[in-house]
Amino acid sequence: MIPPHYFQQPVLARVQDHLDGGTDDYAVDRAFARTLLTVAPWLPASVRINRGHWLRVLHYLTRGLGIDQVIDLGCGLPHDDHRQLPDSVRRIVYVDNDCVVEGHARMILAERAGTASLLADLTDVPALLAAAPIQQFDHDRPIGVLLHDVVPWLDDDTARTVLAALRALLPAGSVLSLTHATGDFTPAGQMVRLTEVCQDAGLDQSHAYAALATTGDPTT
Repeated sequence: MIPPHYFQQPVLARVQDHLDGGTDDYAVDRAFARTLLTVAPWLPASVRINRGHWLRVLHYLTRGLGIDQVIDLGCGLPHDDHRQLPDSVRRIVYVDNDCVVEGHARMILAERAGTASLLADLTDVPALLAAAPIQQFDHDRPIGVLLHDVVPWLDDDTARTVLAALRALLPAGSVLSLTHATGDFTPAGQMVRLTEVCQDAGLDQSHAYAALATTGDPTT
């Protein structure tokens, strides 16, 4: 069931979609995006860079490492890169804890053979990995895990617990691709201000998994 407030306040997945030029967003998301851009005008470029990285990782996992089964944790709303999924990906499961995002993934992405979606809570890794779509993987072979734009929205203890659980429960040889926000290339205090803006809007670490960006420098 969609929470009553879902369409009345900005949602990270929709804000990210708007920053990337998508249309799956509402006035409240666009207004919040304008506020973000006053703090960090590089956000749209950063979102595009991160999404391009998603596709490069998939190519590397399959062609470079021979890993053809993938879990995309915190997948976010479907975008053009999702439709360029390499044929070398034999099976991929898109996971999100946002019921609307998962519904989009089920309708748009799961039509491809070997593709599925899953509504799940990342903080319960054993339950996530025991879910039917992921149980269809070959657990005697490595699995690639995409953890892009997720960890910045978990508190430190939860992040450590999730990463330890993934490491313990995934087959030997599995690979984790992780991206994380950084303030290394931004003006002093800018990332702090971004965090404050998100917290003021109710988009804090207890919210959805998809973050807004993974680099503070769109030229990186």
